[in-house]
Amino acid sequence: MENPDYTERQINEALKAHTQLDITVMWDGYEPERGGTADFEVYLDGDTTDLVVWDHGTSFDIYARTGERHYTSKGWAGNYKKLAANLTNIIQEAIIAGEMGEYA
Repeated sequence: MENPDYTERQINEALKAHTQLDITVMWDGYEPERGGTADFEVYLDGDTTDLVVWDHGTSFDIYARTGERHYTSKGWAGNYKKLAANLTNIIQEAIIAGEMGEYA
């Protein structure tokens, strides 16, 4: 697993290169235990979303919070570029559905 600070920078660079939307991630600050994941909160226009990214070292899982400690899978990616594309698509669909963004 990469250093979570490094991973955060790489994800944010991939997002910036992929979309004009202000999507960013921020590492939650908890060092992953052996075999654990580094977890990242997803932000849109500086506001928290219900999306989180779990870094497994070789892949990323994208989840949406549905309740306290309850999540539903929204997708996965094997690299930063694909993660940026998947997050952008998920957020764009949520904006169109009126579930996210300034009109939610």
